Amino acid sequence: MRGGAAAACGGIVAIRQRHEPTECLKIPFFSSSEPTPPPPPPRSPASRTQTIGGYEIGRTLGEGAFAVVKHATHVKSGQQYACKLVQKDRTDKEMFAIEVRILEAAGRHRNIVSLIDRFDAPPDAWALVSTS
Repeated sequence: MRGGAAAACGGIVAIRQRHEPTECLKIPFFSSSEPTPPPPPPRSPASRTQTIGGYEIGRTLGEGAFAVVKHATHVKSGQQYACKLVQKDRTDKEMFAIEVRILEAAGRHRNIVSLIDRFDAPPDAWALVSTS
């Protein structure tokens, strides 16, 4: 280290050693002579993605009483979106239709959430793909 950074770090170490002799700065440093940290463990089956309607559905972004919002990547283009999966058995079909009509009427604009795609998601959900 050079200059003030070395002095500041030295001062911190000196203070910590005076008050907590067994607790040094525990910052892991890796150099080319040391082995690299082990790779992360493989993903569990629960965290794997699934493909629905041409979108790879990933991690959960949010949850509500009637729907869950997940990260979605369009398989062909690689574009990233949000996918709202609305449970059919817990949602009023007419209220869902109104929501879709409002999103369609709003159109696409960079400052609002825009509906990109919609489809049935097996086994019991409707999918609304939108900009996030």
